[in-house]
Amino acid sequence: MDIQKVHFSMLYTVYLICFMTWLPNSLLVYFWNNLYNNFLCTYLDCPQRRRFIAELRLRGNFEYNSKALHSDADLVVARKINNIPKSKYTVCPKCKIFITKPALRRHYRNCYENIQSGTNRGILSNSKALFNYVHPLANEILKTCILSSMRDDVIFSLIKYDKLLVVYGNAMCMKYRSRHHYDMIKNRLRIMGRFLQVAKSVNPAIDDFASLYQPPIFDTIIEVLHQFGNYDKISGYYEKPTLPSTIGTALKYIANLYIMECIKSRDEKQKKDVEDVLVLLKTGLQGPVNKTAAESLLHQKRQKKEVLPLTEDVRKLNAYITSNQQKYYEEI
Repeated sequence: MDIQKVHFSMLYTVYLICFMTWLPNSLLVYFWNNLYNNFLCTYLDCPQRRRFIAELRLRGNFEYNSKALHSDADLVVARKINNIPKSKYTVCPKCKIFITKPALRRHYRNCYENIQSGTNRGILSNSKALFNYVHPLANEILKTCILSSMRDDVIFSLIKYDKLLVVYGNAMCMKYRSRHHYDMIKNRLRIMGRFLQVAKSVNPAIDDFASLYQPPIFDTIIEVLHQFGNYDKISGYYEKPTLPSTIGTALKYIANLYIMECIKSRDEKQKKDVEDVLVLLKTGLQGPVNKTAAESLLHQKRQKKEVLPLTEDVRKLNAYITSNQQKYYEEI
């Protein structure tokens, strides 16, 4: 994000964006009056007219900034602060004005569009849901409830722009519809995003998650799974045995989703490659990953120290149970 691509645009200075023509103009009121007949039919000093003009100004800027086609274009903001990059700006979920993230809560308390009183929880999540560039295939639940509340970092960027991970997120949103499952969906997406990040660092030929489903990349998948499990070559055990098996199961599930997408697009060549990788995942992960993970879990259970009760405590418990047993037996 370039600092020079943030432009200052107060309501009465510099330029704003017309939401009808997508053209920048410094005098939008005169521009609208000259371009559209009967655009404003109220008298000049009417409060409704001023409010209507302010809403149109903010609407034009918001639609300009939020369009995916203009994601690399200049960002029109309310106030430009020196040395603040484009990524530090966000949108108010009420009035749709673009300000810096640290100033959002202070602005939200005094926002004239904020009809709620008292709480300002979830402001950043609502803001990200309004102004959040994601893949077009993402459904509404994934955009507004899952991705909007995830931490904005490198892994999040890999997730929201990757087609296959978005399809995976859509499938989980349709499968787990209850709101208490949203944290689980976010955790699974982040795990697969981390997997993609490590795979790209191991093999530069991997560009996106779909690149993993090539038969020559299968050895890279095994290597990355060993890294996630902290595989010890000497002992032959994982330090974290649950994670490799969980990722392996998710890779098989995503492979089936990828086959569905290939069928929809009639891509027979890619469909054949994904089916071959799916066979490799079903057979090739059983020994090096799944069996190793099961043995590692069993080894950890054996090595885990369990504190046993004292012999005297066991005797007291036995005496107490025996006395109560005899007592209640006599009452019967």
